[in-house]
Amino acid sequence: MNYLVEILKIILPSIIVFFTVYFVLKLFLNNEQKKRTDEISLKNKEVSLPLRLQAYERLVLLLERIAFENLIPRIPPQSFTSYEYQSLLIKTIRQEFEHNLSQQLYVSSEIWETIKNAKEETISAINSAAAKVQNDSPAIQLSSMIFENVLKTQDTARHKALNLLKKEARMML
Repeated sequence: MNYLVEILKIILPSIIVFFTVYFVLKLFLNNEQKKRTDEISLKNKEVSLPLRLQAYERLVLLLERIAFENLIPRIPPQSFTSYEYQSLLIKTIRQEFEHNLSQQLYVSSEIWETIKNAKEETISAINSAAAKVQNDSPAIQLSSMIFENVLKTQDTARHKALNLLKKEARMML
């Protein structure tokens, strides 16, 4: 019996020391892991934030480039027929959009859908205006009809997309 008490005197403090060291090491390793995770997260943000901001800039530029007040002066009607001009405007809008497809990786789904809607709404407005003029009429008539229709509309998908882009970009900063 005396031996058992002597063995317990040795084993019991050893067990207490073992568990104390175990829990202290576990706490230390968890803290180190959290520090590493935080450092990696911070480095990722340092890399991704400029990319995301650049994507927002490019999408704002896309929306501005497909705005009629910028699109039509950039592609003057010249000697086109209204049908040719309609095709050229739509082709230009689609090219602008396709050029920026990869930017959807950096923005929310809501913003991307709104940008797609803005593109489709712009194309639809061109088609609506084109339906009101003859295909072989001068392109200047189509551009005038487009501007007439634009003056009637107030809140467009393009404006909504611009506002959402600005709002989301401000939240990142």
